[in-house]
Amino acid sequence: ITTSQQKKMKITKEKLEEEQKIYDEQPRRTKLEEDGNGFSKTGMLKDLVSQLTTGVDMWRVSLPATLLTPISFLEYISVVIQPTKQILSAHKQLEAESRFLSVTRWWMENVSVAVADGICHSKPFNPILGEKFMAKYLHSENESESYYIAEQVSHHPPVTAVYMVNPKSEFTLRATMFPTTTFFGTGVSMIMAGSIELVFHANDEKEREVYKISIPQINAYGLLWGSQRIELNEKMTITCEKTGFRAELSYKSKQNNKVKGKIYKGKSKLYSLKGVSNGKINLKSTSTNASMPFLDCSGRAPNNDAIIRKVADQDENESRRVWHAVARELLMSPRNYKEANQAKKDIEEDQRQLRKEREDNKEEWSPAFFKADGKTMLKAKKKHDIPFYQFVHEDLTKTPKMDWLENDL
Repeated sequence: ITTSQQKKMKITKEKLEEEQKIYDEQPRRTKLEEDGNGFSKTGMLKDLVSQLTTGVDMWRVSLPATLLTPISFLEYISVVIQPTKQILSAHKQLEAESRFLSVTRWWMENVSVAVADGICHSKPFNPILGEKFMAKYLHSENESESYYIAEQVSHHPPVTAVYMVNPKSEFTLRATMFPTTTFFGTGVSMIMAGSIELVFHANDEKEREVYKISIPQINAYGLLWGSQRIELNEKMTITCEKTGFRAELSYKSKQNNKVKGKIYKGKSKLYSLKGVSNGKINLKSTSTNASMPFLDCSGRAPNNDAIIRKVADQDENESRRVWHAVARELLMSPRNYKEANQAKKDIEEDQRQLRKEREDNKEEWSPAFFKADGKTMLKAKKKHDIPFYQFVHEDLTKTPKMDWLENDL
């Protein structure tokens, strides 16, 4: 029995029920500050320097819990991709251009949350192999429900498979993601390699609209010194091959979160975009030269409206249950970074032992909810070829079957 397993056995269901409040209340910390509870920038610097060199992938090293937002990457993605009013009724819009603009608004608004979230929420926990996260969203706008499930299908390299569906709003989001985080001296940069697709349902496969989406680079500055801030950087694209629409957006780091871009239909430029990623963004028509408000992300706060099973009722491999010992020390008052770091190390050591056992016994591990589609290979950093993972119950028809849902979700 591993160290982390021994500690889990000591946590009773009653204790977990009592500590549920840390998830319901979640006090937010937006800056790294020395507070006498086991965190010092000097100690963190020594820990990082002992493991890192400029340009190294941080999935290969163990980051101190101090630098991590107290949720798993599987839950973090549920915040980034959560449905909003922008896409809940998009399938009812008759014009392809209107649907495309709605998808663009939704995605630009959602990625802007990274800026508002603060530096302490830029790097979530790396999920363990086989970890799962499930959630449900209730939408009062059209009285619909969205269901989200994510699973860690590989740990080295870290690969996450995601599936989200809303039967009434007739869309599915599917993704295979390979996040890489690189240290650059005063901060870190997180790059989301992989593939994200939003699909509007149709019984005929040829009629389905598939929107291929990317995520801009997320830079966190001031981890050790200087001004602490989060900025978006580099390019983001949204394309729909069926309708011919394409958005090319460019985020500018170190330029007060400026964003600009263009929207095309085929080779023709229809609009230009300009503004601030966490503020107001205007749309300008190429044909009329008229400018109009497109999106206002001012005051857009990080908010996950998902319904998530209570930690006491979760399986051992569900995200909040897996990381509870670490999250508890980071979220309860006073914070205890020393205990958080030790709990994180226990979990990592547990996984190393389990991986060694599989290797010694020549056991092959396979995901529970996703399967490699056997065709699509995603090019990721450092020459890793990642297969696209498909949800085993995927149904993109107008009336998708939902009998795979667990009753308490």
